[in-house]
Amino acid sequence: MSEAPSATMELRDAPLPSPHDESWRKVDLGGFDPRTLKLTEAAVQPPPASELHACSLLTLAEADGSMQQIVAERQQMKRRQARDAIALARALAPSTPLILSAAPGAQAAATLRFRPTAGALFAPQIYVFVGAGAELTLILECESQGEETVYLPQLELHVAKGGRLKAALAVAHAGGDRRFGWLESFLAEDASVHLATAFDGGRLAKDFLIGRLQGRGAVFRAVGALALGGRDFCDVEMIADHQADDTQSSLHYKTVLRERAHSIFDGNLIIPPGRQRVRSHQLNNNILLDRSARAESMPRLVIQAERVQAEHGATVGQLDHDALFYLMARGLSEAEARVLLVHGFLEQLLAEFPSAELAEKILSRFYRRLSL
Repeated sequence: MSEAPSATMELRDAPLPSPHDESWRKVDLGGFDPRTLKLTEAAVQPPPASELHACSLLTLAEADGSMQQIVAERQQMKRRQARDAIALARALAPSTPLILSAAPGAQAAATLRFRPTAGALFAPQIYVFVGAGAELTLILECESQGEETVYLPQLELHVAKGGRLKAALAVAHAGGDRRFGWLESFLAEDASVHLATAFDGGRLAKDFLIGRLQGRGAVFRAVGALALGGRDFCDVEMIADHQADDTQSSLHYKTVLRERAHSIFDGNLIIPPGRQRVRSHQLNNNILLDRSARAESMPRLVIQAERVQAEHGATVGQLDHDALFYLMARGLSEAEARVLLVHGFLEQLLAEFPSAELAEKILSRFYRRLSL
């Protein structure tokens, strides 16, 4: 473990996220001060070769010049544009970047699993490059090993012309963990990204899930599932940024909350002036297992162009009492009926994960988190 004293000093001078910043307006850091973080490098173990198929996992030094240039430019930009201590901590964290590459035309698959050290700072930097015409299926799993771990993950997905990426991110937290994640996708002409995320618990979390549709014909779909209990809090900001004509995006996020848990869905659709034939849809559904739980949905449509189609919708409610009564009248206990209804609520979304085994694992974790 090596410390970065100059970076730590720079971080201590940074401001906290401002409540006047719309992204942070509803996030209460609750006494957590990112400026006190020790920016130490934690080793990330690469997966065994058996979990990589037709793709390469590289260090920055092993990557080719074009990838090195993109990573260097992105890191410099993040540091330059960091407006608060959390963004700066993520940019300054000295973790060695990992690069996953699928060559042009390849059909590849990879599984990356991480088990952060309890009570430590976990700030992996992962850059994924999908070559022209390549197809990559990527699974990333992260499971907390104890309380009070701080997560500052950075994941970037770069998909070249005609490339196809199907990615899943599943994170299971202990009760005292805090997560401030950044996941950004860049889609070239005719590229597609299907991103599925599942977050289980965490005392405090703020995530940015962003799709930049930069090439004509790009298609971005992001789905997510969230389970919170106790006094857990999670604010997920999803963004579809249509920078080219003839692009499509769809966002769908589902949450299940119990006790005093609080979730926020912040969906953002951006269509700048001059764009044409853009289609976008966003939907957020929430189930509250207790009256004290709270879910907020804030769809935002920034549409500055004509000849586009955009839709949004949201629902918040408790389990259907009629359905609960119907199931109990047919011999199920109340606990069994609640499990069945939650399963039905999540089933269609979990079917979009690239692995049935992973979907079952996520569902099992959700049941434990929700005491079902």
